[in-house]
Amino acid sequence: MSGDFERCWPWLEASLAEGSKLRRPDGSVWLPYEKHHLWQRILHGRATFWPGEACAVVTQLRETSTGIKTQFNWLAGGDLDEIVAMIARIEEISRANGCHRMQGHGRRGWLRAFTGYHETGTLKEKIL
Repeated sequence: MSGDFERCWPWLEASLAEGSKLRRPDGSVWLPYEKHHLWQRILHGRATFWPGEACAVVTQLRETSTGIKTQFNWLAGGDLDEIVAMIARIEEISRANGCHRMQGHGRRGWLRAFTGYHETGTLKEKIL
């Protein structure tokens, strides 16, 4: 694993834990991705890792069969101000590379942090 990924992992792990509502029988948080799973996604080009000084963002490029390209932000952790600045830069890079839109998954609080974004739906979940 890269040094940047190792350095940034605690922020990403905290974000994964914050978003997970599932618990193991012992009461610990059941993360949707473990460190090595996330690293493999990045290493094999299924996700893009954007390290910062005090934060990190993970995105995924999605393209529909009609050609719509979406840069999907699905994991971010660390310093909020730096994340906001990094997302602005990722928007610029994505636009320059033919992306039509940016989307992100997360808590509603993210909408207050970013300008120009609007809610497009609600993710519904039931713990079984």
